[in-house]
Amino acid sequence: MSVVIKLWGLIYLLVAFFGSILVLLLHMIFGVPLGIAFVIMLVAAVPVSLFLLGKLRKAEIDKPDAKLHAEYMEELRKKGYTPRSFELAEQAFEWKRNGTKIDFVYLKDFVIYTADYYNMVEQSEKALACLDLLSKEDVESKSIQFLDKGTTVLLYYCVLMEACRGTHNPARAQETFADVQPFLSKTYSIPSLTLSEELICYHYYMLFEDYDKAGQYVDKMMALNLPADIMSRHIARADYALVKGDRETAREAMKQAKKCIPDGTPVLREIYEFWMKRFSLTETDEE
Repeated sequence: MSVVIKLWGLIYLLVAFFGSILVLLLHMIFGVPLGIAFVIMLVAAVPVSLFLLGKLRKAEIDKPDAKLHAEYMEELRKKGYTPRSFELAEQAFEWKRNGTKIDFVYLKDFVIYTADYYNMVEQSEKALACLDLLSKEDVESKSIQFLDKGTTVLLYYCVLMEACRGTHNPARAQETFADVQPFLSKTYSIPSLTLSEELICYHYYMLFEDYDKAGQYVDKMMALNLPADIMSRHIARADYALVKGDRETAREAMKQAKKCIPDGTPVLREIYEFWMKRFSLTETDEE
C-alpha cells in the first residue's frame, strides 16, 4: 500500500510536469488555443508518465527499505504479529537509529503497527519509544497528508494518545492533544478517519477520568457507518463499560468485535484474543 501511495504521488507530479511543458510549448510556439493544447497534453503526457512510472516502480520495489517493508506487511497479513515481524521491525528501527536510509512512507508502518501492539499488551513505554522514532514534522507533512488523506497523522496521534494513557502521562497527553487539534477540526470523507479522531479524544478523556466526555465519544464511534472488519470501536466500548463496572455491555461489545474478523485474517483474530485476555473475558462469556 505504501508503494502504491508513493507511486500515485509520482504519477501526479509527472503528469503535471510534462503536461505543463507540453501545453506551454503548443500555445507559445504553435499558437494552439489553451483548451485544445490541454486535450493534446492529456493524450500525450499520460502515456509518457505511465511509461516512466513503470520504470520508477521497478526501481522503488528493488530498494532495501521497500523489500523490508513488503516482507513485514506480508508477514502481518498472513500470520499476524510473529517473532519474524518484530525482527523486521527492529531492523527498520536500527536503520533509522544508525542513519541508514529508510523512507518515511515505510518507516511509519513499522512504527505505528509495532507501537499499537505494545499498547495492546500493556507495554506502552515501548510504544512511546517506537513512536519517538518518527518526527512530528514528517508525520504532519503536507505531502503525506495529500497522499493518504490524513490517515498517517490520525493513526499516529491515536496510537500516541493511547500510549500516553497507558503510561499515565498527563503532561504528554495534553501536549499531544494540543498538537492534534488542527487535524480534529477537519471533515474527513472516510469514516475510519473519523473513528481515529473519536478514539484520540476517547483515550484523552479516559486518562483524565472524565467519563461523561469519554462516553460521548463512544456513542459517536458506535454511530459511524464503518467497514465490517473494523473492531476498534467495539473494543473501546468494552473498555469503557468495564471501567464503569458494566460487564454485560463489555461482553456484548466483544461479541460484536468477534464478528469483525473475516476468514484468513490472523492478525485480527490475534488482536481480538489479546483484548479478551486483557479484559478477563472468555468465549463462554459471549454465548
